[in-house]
Amino acid sequence: MGLGGSRTPRGADRVASLRPATLPGDEMRAHNPRMRERFGRVLPWLLGVLGALAFIRLSNEIFPLILLLILPAGLLAKRLSANRRAQSRERAAQWLNRAFLGFFSLYLALALTFLLAGLAPALAHAIPSFHDALHRAAGGVEERVEIVARNNAFDTEQLTVPGGNVEILFTNLDVGVDHNVGIYSGEAAEKDAVFRGQVITGTDSITYRFRAPPPGTYLLWCDVHPFMNGKVVVTGAAGGSDDQHSSGLAGLAGRIAAASHGSPFALARTGHLVVPAGEVAANYIFSAIILVLAIVLVRARSRDRTARLLALGMVGTAAVFNAQAHVAFDVIPSPLLSSAHDTFHVVSGVAFMFGLLLFPDGQMVPRITGTARRPWIRWVARLALALVAVIVGVMFVADFHGATPGGYIAFFGIVIPAAGVISQSFRYRHADTEQERQQSRLLMWALAIPLLATLLVGGLIAAAHVLQGTPQGAADFSRTVFLIFPVLFTIIPLTLVVVLVRYRLWDVERVVSKTLVYGVLAAFISTVYILIVIGVGSAIGTGRQQNLPLSILATAVVALA
Repeated sequence: MGLGGSRTPRGADRVASLRPATLPGDEMRAHNPRMRERFGRVLPWLLGVLGALAFIRLSNEIFPLILLLILPAGLLAKRLSANRRAQSRERAAQWLNRAFLGFFSLYLALALTFLLAGLAPALAHAIPSFHDALHRAAGGVEERVEIVARNNAFDTEQLTVPGGNVEILFTNLDVGVDHNVGIYSGEAAEKDAVFRGQVITGTDSITYRFRAPPPGTYLLWCDVHPFMNGKVVVTGAAGGSDDQHSSGLAGLAGRIAAASHGSPFALARTGHLVVPAGEVAANYIFSAIILVLAIVLVRARSRDRTARLLALGMVGTAAVFNAQAHVAFDVIPSPLLSSAHDTFHVVSGVAFMFGLLLFPDGQMVPRITGTARRPWIRWVARLALALVAVIVGVMFVADFHGATPGGYIAFFGIVIPAAGVISQSFRYRHADTEQERQQSRLLMWALAIPLLATLLVGGLIAAAHVLQGTPQGAADFSRTVFLIFPVLFTIIPLTLVVVLVRYRLWDVERVVSKTLVYGVLAAFISTVYILIVIGVGSAIGTGRQQNLPLSILATAVVALA
């Protein structure tokens, strides 16, 4: 019997003495309290990455089924979280946000891979030293042939070139006269361009690098003086020996070098085997602007579903609205890249459309009345709208690869701006304040410009072919799309950010201010480098050759700045 009359059960002291002070895992858990916290932060991100991989890999075959499963699962999760405590809902929101960031990280990485893989051949075409280094890394050597223009005539009537990768050294000896070398298929009256070299003024020389067409006989042509002509014979022997089909860095270098001579993907979208340098620069400036704005939205409002949808739409648009980026299919012939490309088309279209319908307050308009007690009706309507958009997109996915651009235009050029115009016009009529009315008015104008331009360009091209009595050329229409629409669709995200900053929505002005500072700094560095290397190099006559001292000087100036 203990003090105070309490009784200790017999044997309890012996049991207490035999019981360990701590269990085997207690000490480890006590000393590593942050391990579970870190694991809890990383796990949702990893799940998002794995989900993105599975989604992109299977999206071609079961995209509608995936959508049918995702939306009801989201509705169920929302209803379950609503019945839990606020702390549980906050924890679920954190998991969802980290999972989205994982999905977005991989989605953005694939878009950057697609863009950089397409940019590499353009850089190899523009920088001779880089081009030669790729051939050396791939173990290949190009065959060079020479041709001279003298007294307004070529020095040969027949130019024989091997198959594969070819170099033509063209020398113009006519002082002050423009000449070039062009290769065409067909007859002189109805010829199709195979290769058109840059025009140079005599006396000067230039090296043309390109991928030879199939063996056969072609027209040799000067585009400035058509009377300077002859024939080009392409033999069956391959001039270059790059191992493009091997794996590893050598195979990658060979594929980049081969694509720098020309790509069928570039030809289908621009009419040129090699995309013109000005168009490449314009496309990549567009893609860079869109990607930066997408990252700004995610940084500012990663938990906002409207910002998430707009960011996904912008990333996909930055990838697929770039003609040069499609050369990536020659550089990385992977089924995953092809699936990612198709996913960019469909996901960016659906996400962009829903993002504009929800912008800026996250409420879908026009609203379905009488559904306050039946929220599932709204979800069914949204599911139906998404399925219609997905089915339309999937139906035209094959057309996005160059067969016909009709689905491309309908899905991106018409559906997205039209959805935004409908949403903002409804908000404009039902706005509660003058500020909200001004927001909607500005967005309507920004969305109406691409929409009207799409209809106008498509109508003019169709009318021109009708008047000429010729069927509308899909290739010509596709070239016009890739030339015009990147510029027009830059207006939409820029206007969204302007509205967010001007009306202080989403607290985005803090992120944008930092972005502007870094953007101006990057522009200054790039400008100084280009002025020194290209401007000074041209003044002292370095020409197309890379000047190592100038590059070192430019780097030093930029570092000191």
